[in-house]
Order: sequence, then C-alpha cells, then structure tokens
Amino acid sequence: MSSNSTLVSAWSLESGGKWTAETVDARLLPLKRKRKLYGEILDLDPTTLVAQGRCPVLIVQGAADVQVGVKDAKFLTRACQVNLLPENCHFA
Repeated sequence: MSSNSTLVSAWSLESGGKWTAETVDARLLPLKRKRKLYGEILDLDPTTLVAQGRCPVLIVQGAADVQVGVKDAKFLTRACQVNLLPENCHFA
C-alpha cells in the first residue's frame, strides 16, 4: 500500500470491515477505535483550511510518515504562502 493512500484506504473500509495487517497498514491498526472521528476529518480539505487560516502554521514532514506524504506537505506549504499577512507583525 502506498503511503499516500494508506490512511484513506483504511478509513474507506465499511464500518463492519475487518482491520487486519492484510487490509490496513499495520502501523494504523492501533487507531481502529477512532475510525469514525478520522473518517469525518478525512472529508475536510486541509489545503483549503490552511489557506483560510489567519495564524502562523508550522508544517513538519517526516520521511516515514504514513498519513501525510511529502507531496501533501508541499501542497500545504503552497496553500500557506498564498495567505501571507503583510499587515501583521509577530506580536499580533
């Protein structure tokens, strides 16, 4: 399973589906109880949310991250750069 699709694939299983090492990346198995919450979060577009934000954002990307790939982190970075606030200072 590719790292970009791992989390989405896991939460797209039907609620009664079995979470096993064959159907879900083993690193995600501990999150089984939070499927409903994460399923709702997956409906949100993070780049849209970041672009609408009015506060500083720190994006940290780990090479072994199974939830957010490097490509996704770059999309978030671009969305933040679109929403620069030149009228504000760091004391705002």
